[in-house]
Amino acid sequence: MIYSHVCTWVICNLVFAVNKMDLVDYSKTRFDEIQGQINILKNELSLDSVHIIPVSATEGDNVTVKSDNMPWYSGISLLEYLEKIDTDSENKEEGFYMPVQRVCRPDHTFRGFQGQIEAGGINVGEEITTLPSNEKARVKSIFVAGKEESAAFVGQPVTITLDKEVDVSRGCVIVKNTNIAPYKRLTVSLLWMDDEPLTIGRDYLVKLGTKTISAIPTKLKYAVDVNTGEHIQAESLTKNGIAVCELLLTEAIVADLFSQHKTLGELILINRVTNMTSACGVVENLSEKGGAFSDRVSFKSGTLEARGDIFEEFYYDNSSLNVLKYQPVNKTYTIGDEIPTKGESYKYPDSFDIIILRDGVAVKVRDRSIKEIIPTAEYKYGGVPIVNGRGFGVLASNDEEVSDFLKEYSQLNEEGKKQFFAKWVRFDTYRKVIIK
Repeated sequence: MIYSHVCTWVICNLVFAVNKMDLVDYSKTRFDEIQGQINILKNELSLDSVHIIPVSATEGDNVTVKSDNMPWYSGISLLEYLEKIDTDSENKEEGFYMPVQRVCRPDHTFRGFQGQIEAGGINVGEEITTLPSNEKARVKSIFVAGKEESAAFVGQPVTITLDKEVDVSRGCVIVKNTNIAPYKRLTVSLLWMDDEPLTIGRDYLVKLGTKTISAIPTKLKYAVDVNTGEHIQAESLTKNGIAVCELLLTEAIVADLFSQHKTLGELILINRVTNMTSACGVVENLSEKGGAFSDRVSFKSGTLEARGDIFEEFYYDNSSLNVLKYQPVNKTYTIGDEIPTKGESYKYPDSFDIIILRDGVAVKVRDRSIKEIIPTAEYKYGGVPIVNGRGFGVLASNDEEVSDFLKEYSQLNEEGKKQFFAKWVRFDTYRKVIIK
């Protein structure tokens, strides 16, 4: 028999109970032979924690108490081993993090973020970071089971309030002392559970942590032979198959390697049509940081930096029936540089202004060259068309409208985003979607 403590896909500790020792007269020689075979398996699978115990289940030898029939065995009984093993010591995760399950707003005076603490602890007054917005705030109060506390710890469901307004909703993550970040591409190991095979390019739902968004498998790197562990080239994956594939998410979500932070490294794929769980899996690799953590800066002048995505291309993929975004330009522009005003899915005027709201930066373009990069607080309407940081047309054409636009954004909360962007920006002014 094999007893194990299992961490989702990873077996942290393995104990082999070599049973029926009474049928071989409690032979040490026979036990040593089996122990040698298990050690070979241990080396082949690179197992770390392996314990081997000779037992007789029918006679009770080494099951609950140490057996007198095997004096050559100096170890402990199976039950004693299971009671003493520390299943948590090997699973300490870095820092503090709490995926937000719900935002509690009983009235305008209270805004609490609810969820279960997955690692670490938090105290009132400590500084935290909200992801993916990457905003910092301090913990104002902590509620555990409806009672206000000064601190909370891993495993506890809590409500946390902060000392200022931040951009947080269900699916966001509150962190402290950790390098967790949002990513747009994941390499995952999947166990396929659907009757329908995995289809590259098809649109699925991914649930990771408390976030559910659309994702598209873009590449099946290899399937795994479950008997030999051999990597096999494959075009698809059928029920009960295991494979490593790449996922492209429609937006960056907070994730991490399963080996680092388990709750943010395990996921399921959901069939959008049948709503069936198509696969479960774990994150093996991360790429393309997103949101406020994006490594790419489009505009820079002195200490001013902005992440404008005006060069991003929008494509409609026929196979997945989904709009995909692709960034072909990976360059940082500064004053005096000429920028590309025409792409496959965008065409801007030769002279226009870019207001990048999230970074508080305005960029003035004249005759396709950058003339100024300034804080939005210093920006004055220049009599030319305006786009936002993603290249959408801004519906402001005078000083008063620009002032209202910036003022309303500075007062924006999560609930008002949809109305704000519906009022002030249009996608199709300088952009279109290209069918691929």
